[in-house]
Amino acid sequence: MDEPDAPPAEPVAELVLHAGDVLYVPRGIWHAVAADQGTRSLHVTYGLQTHTASNLLA
Repeated sequence: MDEPDAPPAEPVAELVLHAGDVLYVPRGIWHAVAADQGTRSLHVTYGLQTHTASNLLA
């Protein structure tokens, strides 16, 4: 596994999401999340692994 890049010195964006909003953050991108005003937040991480025909035959 490669060493990750250092986080940027300044935020690239500051976003406010509302109920029902979804934000996609690509793999390897630094991010920080905070829920405010006593609300709850859900952070889900998942990965997809593709298979080729040769993988399936093996």
